[in-house]
Amino acid sequence: MLARAKTVWYLIGAFVVSATACSIAMTIAAIQVFGWHDDKFRDAPGSAIQVGLVDIGISLLIASLVFALVVALRIRNERGGPLWLVVVFGAIYPVGYLMLGRVLIRMDPESIAVVVLSLAYLVLYPTLSAFGIRRTPII
Repeated sequence: MLARAKTVWYLIGAFVVSATACSIAMTIAAIQVFGWHDDKFRDAPGSAIQVGLVDIGISLLIASLVFALVVALRIRNERGGPLWLVVVFGAIYPVGYLMLGRVLIRMDPESIAVVVLSLAYLVLYPTLSAFGIRRTPII
């Protein structure tokens, strides 16, 4: 039982740490390098970074909770999934989130598709990531 709990915490921690590190890097790169920010932040890119970090931080919190719940319910023994795979899933999450944001910004803001796509990515990606973990030893 203790080994199972330890495995679950390793997997959750790997997802959260990799997603957080990639989120910070992607937000700074998106604003400073690519200039993907609203025109009102033209004179204050530091504020755009702060808003971007809060935005992705909230979505990352929800995604981490969904991932933790699915992993905790899915893993029934002391064997989890390969840790490198969880790190990759965690690192891909913010990249997809920022790319989805770039696509949705071109859509009509009052469209129901924007809400559906955003919520689907927010909940389905961590769920599918957790289901993608096979019961193999942690490497």
